[in-house]
Amino acid sequence: ITVLGAGVWGSVIAQHIAKIGYKVTVWEYSKELLAKIKDSDGRHPHIPDFKFHDNITLTGSEEDAVKDSDMLVFVISSKAIRAFCAKIKPILNGRVIPVISASKGLEDKTFKTMCEIIEEELPQLKDYVFAFSDPSFAWEVARNIPTKIILSGHNGVLMSELKEKLSAPPVILE
Repeated sequence: ITVLGAGVWGSVIAQHIAKIGYKVTVWEYSKELLAKIKDSDGRHPHIPDFKFHDNITLTGSEEDAVKDSDMLVFVISSKAIRAFCAKIKPILNGRVIPVISASKGLEDKTFKTMCEIIEEELPQLKDYVFAFSDPSFAWEVARNIPTKIILSGHNGVLMSELKEKLSAPPVILE
């Protein structure tokens, strides 16, 4: 599973997925943040007492992050989603995998959601893109405080499978 974005929320999501037992790759755009994490033996500079799980690999390469991934989790700036999708389109090469968007917001000019943009830029993923919405806070999840997070999308069967695979205390997907 690839988590796109090593900010606070992306790192916490990646940590949760790794603790369940999945191999996780975290891609980060900022070379500076990536270097800080790697230079501090996997400690995140913006999350107190946080160290990346051993199941997590960090990279700044879109190719390395996406080429063998079975699922993508977008946690990058909403302003970067469209351009990022264009970058990874040739890497995916028509491959269909589930995508979860935890990126918030709407596109400025079109008012499209992040899921709509992903499906527009990567049309083979129509009905394989899900929105990850939360009444939770990254800091609480990082401290293992129980929370429920909403997963929504058009493919009910796949959505149920994802909820089952990614739910584990303290995070339960509804």
